[in-house]
Amino acid sequence: MNSFIHFGCWNNLNIKNKDGKIKPLGCLNKVMEKLNSYVSENEVSFISIAGDNYYPEKKKIEEKKKKIIIPELLFRGFDLLPKSLPIYMILGNHDLETNLKIDNQKIFINSLDNPEPVRSCSILTNETNIIKDLPNISYNFFKAEMMGSNTLILMIDSDIYSIDAFNYLPCYSKFLEKDISSIEEIQRYQYELIFQSINQYNVTGNIRNLILIGHQPITGIKFKDGVKEPPLNDIPYFKPILIEIYNSLGDDIKYFYLCADLHLYQKGIVTLKKEDKMMTIQQYIVGTGGTELDDEIPNIKFKVTGENMDYEMEECKAECGFLHSKLEGEKMSFEFIPIIEQLGGKKKTKKRKRNKKRKTRKYK
Repeated sequence: MNSFIHFGCWNNLNIKNKDGKIKPLGCLNKVMEKLNSYVSENEVSFISIAGDNYYPEKKKIEEKKKKIIIPELLFRGFDLLPKSLPIYMILGNHDLETNLKIDNQKIFINSLDNPEPVRSCSILTNETNIIKDLPNISYNFFKAEMMGSNTLILMIDSDIYSIDAFNYLPCYSKFLEKDISSIEEIQRYQYELIFQSINQYNVTGNIRNLILIGHQPITGIKFKDGVKEPPLNDIPYFKPILIEIYNSLGDDIKYFYLCADLHLYQKGIVTLKKEDKMMTIQQYIVGTGGTELDDEIPNIKFKVTGENMDYEMEECKAECGFLHSKLEGEKMSFEFIPIIEQLGGKKKTKKRKRNKKRKTRKYK
């Protein structure tokens, strides 16, 4: 059996002071304790981490949100990761944030007295420097990995398919160590990597499962303050790539998409429609690796129908944890491993609610 662990949205060691009591904002320590124990007791080949690899401290000053990078906490989070397994990590939108203008400073280092230099990409720079001393972790823009003889895993950068991707250009240039003139340029670069890998590993038509791993969901369901928001559509420019992948590989293959960004565990079926093509993707959102959770979704199934895409949510949990993905023969299976605490003599899953503003896009 081949297997790997997947999660994202994790490195948050910030605290809050409520009624004189100091509490962690997220659940990182508990997730890492569980993760380290789990990989020591189970057969696991590697870990995939789907971005948002650090969360700065947030403060609101005159109704404006400020973010403070605390390098010591950033390092401490990375140090909690298992050291016995390869860890393949990709970027999330929070890893790509930086001050773009000197007159609109939103990011600071250690205190509000020390603004981050413009376009310095301090979060990403700190992360890449830390990883240099952690040989089991690789930070990837793109990665192809075969599991067994029939399952291809492609870790991709989904941030480049968002509407606001142009804001990340300074950090992409630093990460890839070359000048990037436009998001279209970096989209073409990844497009070539995707299809080179598919052609390389599917020479004999042996691929039975394709697992794509990105940061943002293709779509998903989100509630805020008990109200259902429009279906997520944060990476609209990714859907044509998915259809091209489908045209290349056909419908005899099982398609899976693993991601994070939404701070919940959510399982669902995405169906993309274009002319006479219908691509079905089993999607697992696992933004549960340690940061604050989003609002819980009522325990009912949702189905959303659009012109070019349908989504059926099958399961959702506002719980911290990670996904264990297993290959047995030609069949993939996925199990969400939550953080279970002993409370009052009964096992209960600790849940946290989290309110988060999110830009929504028209669902098509």
